[in-house]
Amino acid sequence: MKLEILTEDEIARIDKTSIDILTKTGVSIFERQSRDMLRREGAQVDDASARVRMHERIEDTHRNSSPPF
Repeated sequence: MKLEILTEDEIARIDKTSIDILTKTGVSIFERQSRDMLRREGAQVDDASARVRMHERIEDTHRNSSPPF
C-alpha cells in the first residue's frame, strides 16, 4: 500500500510556485559568500537588501545536489 499525501498535479503546482518565488520575489540571503556564489551563477543580487533572485536554470542545476529530507 502506497500512501500519497499530494497528487502529482499538486506537487507540480507547488514546484512551479516555488520557482516563481525564487525568480520573481527572491529570497534574503545574508551570507555574503552565498550571494557571491549565486551572483557568479547569474542570479540578480542586491547586496544592500541581501535579496537574491535566481533564474530557473540555477534552481534546476542545484535541485539535485540538495540533501534529502
